Amino acid sequence: MIDFGNFYAQIAHGPLSKWLEVLPAQLAAWQRDSLHGYFR
Repeated sequence: MIDFGNFYAQIAHGPLSKWLEVLPAQLAAWQRDSLHGYFR
């Protein structure tokens, strides 16, 4: 299994730290927008 802890630690302390703060909202929007069709 890949350990991403080091990857996120580097992002958190680098210039991309602001992106890490908004990432959960971006993922939620992506999931919401990528639904296929509407059910009525």
